[in-house]
This record gives sequence, structure tokens and C-alpha cells, in this order.
Amino acid sequence: MRCPSLDRLTDYLRGFGVGTERATIQEHLNMGCPDCQQNQQWLLAVKRIAPLDDSFEFPAAVTAHILSWMPTKPVRTPLRTLLAQLIFDSFAAPPLAEVRSATMADAQADSFVARQLLYQVDGIDVDLRIEKAADAASFELLGQVLRQDVPQADLAGQVVHLWQDDIPPIAVNLDAEGMFRIASLSPEIYELRVTLPDGVIAIPEITIGEV
Repeated sequence: MRCPSLDRLTDYLRGFGVGTERATIQEHLNMGCPDCQQNQQWLLAVKRIAPLDDSFEFPAAVTAHILSWMPTKPVRTPLRTLLAQLIFDSFAAPPLAEVRSATMADAQADSFVARQLLYQVDGIDVDLRIEKAADAASFELLGQVLRQDVPQADLAGQVVHLWQDDIPPIAVNLDAEGMFRIASLSPEIYELRVTLPDGVIAIPEITIGEV
């Protein structure tokens, strides 16, 4: 037979390979092939010495080849969380008049007045509006994210999450104007998070409706 390659001869000396292949290599070695005899002696010496040498380093080309087999994962830096501050709440604004007619008071008691909220952090505005839905049984949250350092169109596709206790979060995307809409909300206290490329804007408590 032809002389086995160094890989096959190495496998043979390590006890690998099927029976017929090992028998063929053994028969070839028994025939006294000088090249294979020399390779065998060299590989046996390496096998004996290698475990005793703790200073061995693979050549750079070998290391690069091995690393190329391994899947790589991009290193992800955790996004910073930015806690937005409430700047304006229409429910906290003073009444326009101290005295109201009984008719106006009764009308307001029977209907939910839309609520306007404005939050700010690091030059980013989050403008929110809470409205009663058309079915009068649920609420809608309308919002817009505004920032001066990037074009509004760059905000398109960024994710907004609305959380409530252990219920899976509601996720929507900003449009090209940085706007979003979440409908069919029950009266609860929610947490809003807007994920941007450079951080996550957090608004821990938003009261929807009359809780």
C-alpha cells in the first residue's frame, strides 16, 4: 500500500480508526518502510514529550484556523436605563374656575377627560395622551418620542413596551414621526419603556383610567 499520511498515522498511534484500516497500516509498518518507520518514531516521541511540556503554543495560523470553526457571538454592551421625569400633567393643572355649575360637574364625573403627560430625560421628550376608547370600555395610549440630536425618521422601528405586573408586555414600534398607539387598555398602573439605540427610557408608573 501507499504510505499513510501523517494524519492517518497519528490516528493509528492514538488508537483511532476502523479495524481494516489499522490492520493495513500495521502491515505496511511491518514491511519496514523507512519513511513510515521514521515518522512513527517521531510521532511517538511527540506523544511522549507533549504532556510534559506546558510551554507549548500553537502557531498563529493554526490558532486562527481552529477559531474559524467556532461560532462567534457579538459582544453586546448593556443599554443604559434613563429614568424620565414628569414635566407636565394636565390632571395636575389648576382648574380654570373655582365655581362650576352642577351640570358641568356631573358631565365630567360621567366621562373620562383625556389626560396629557410630558416626560423628559437627556434632551428627549416623551409626549403621552390617554384617551377613552370609542367603545367607552377601554382606553388608548397615544405617544410620541421627540429628540433634537437625530432626525425623527431615525426613530422609526424602535420598540415601545408597556408592562403591567406579570402580564406579558405589549410591544409596538415607533413610526417615522416617532409616534405610537396602544389600544384596548384596561384601567391599571403601567410601566412604559422605549428602547433606543443609545439607551432605554423608563417611565415606571403611568395610570391609565381611574384605578
